[in-house]
Amino acid sequence: MKQVDGGINTFGGGVPLYSNGKIIGGLGVSGDTASADHEIAKRVRDLAGMNPPGGPKVDDISYSAADGATAFTHPLSLNTYRNGVFIGTEKSADGY
Repeated sequence: MKQVDGGINTFGGGVPLYSNGKIIGGLGVSGDTASADHEIAKRVRDLAGMNPPGGPKVDDISYSAADGATAFTHPLSLNTYRNGVFIGTEKSADGY
């Protein structure tokens, strides 16, 4: 019997859209690294004037190498930029 994998696949690149301080939808971008997709989604949301109450940068991704490792940080992708500023590239894994 052939089995089909199912479930939910999640990946970065999406941001919520706000109106009058309330979430009214979401915007997802896919086509590059999760980091790049997230940055493009934030820029589009900003152009649409649908930022969160704290401003366009309040839901930036936290990166282990740039911000300190926690259970909530993300590894750097290739050529990671945050708000137009290059913050690094994750070192390649080796020694396996």
